[in-house]
Amino acid sequence: MQVVSLLLYYACFQMFLKPITIKSNSRIKASERKQLLEEFQRQYPMVLPLPAALASNSVLRLKIATSDSTYVSIFKFDNQPLLIEYQKALIPSLFLLWLLPDLLPHFKTHDGIIPKLASGADLMIPGIVLDQPLSPSSFDYIQKGVLCAVSTTSSRSVPLFPL
Repeated sequence: MQVVSLLLYYACFQMFLKPITIKSNSRIKASERKQLLEEFQRQYPMVLPLPAALASNSVLRLKIATSDSTYVSIFKFDNQPLLIEYQKALIPSLFLLWLLPDLLPHFKTHDGIIPKLASGADLMIPGIVLDQPLSPSSFDYIQKGVLCAVSTTSSRSVPLFPL
């Protein structure tokens, strides 16, 4: 079984292998910030209250274009990139996942697997560490197409991929 949405971060990483073009870097209005946080609450309703990092009044939108003309917005709260907007979906950055480690469903794996994933390998069932024996219902808590994170057995926090 391949987990397609598991490594969306890897897919985003692939987008940036070639040079990117920064289109703009500007502060967003208070009304846009309110809409952004409402959209975050809609996409991630389990996060209540909002973390202090998202309460900043200083929010910048960095608009970039990848080499294949894909447009992505990165929202920086107090100069910390916390959210990525890609095709109208808000994707938490590694910084936000470190603040909210339970924001996304996790697959646990061994530390030695992380460099292989960073190199482009798919995470398959043999690489997943389960708390109980493998059964047909082992992954019922994750729906198809849902954004997931990978953590290690040594830490619940999403690791920084060593490149």
